[in-house]
Amino acid sequence: MENIIEIVRFKAAPNITPNQLIAASQQSQKFVAGLRGFNYRSLSFDKDIWTDIIYWDNLHDAKLGCRQFQENSDCQSYINMMDRASINIEHQNVCLGVLAE
Repeated sequence: MENIIEIVRFKAAPNITPNQLIAASQQSQKFVAGLRGFNYRSLSFDKDIWTDIIYWDNLHDAKLGCRQFQENSDCQSYINMMDRASINIEHQNVCLGVLAE
């Protein structure tokens, strides 16, 4: 199995609090969880950069999911809380995955 991670880095739009952004991300998760190939998602923060990481079955599902996310009305609140000029999206192959024993 191929497994892909989608890494979305961004800054919050002006006047958006961390709690607002987290709540909007949780709302968007209702849509993401139903997408084909979705496995896992996490949201993290360091200094002024947010990182949303999504694990997918394959690159096709990742790219399709990304497009569907951008078009879905349940995700617009989250997207609108991002500084659009700062958004960076990349996809990487997972080379090793290890779970805690």
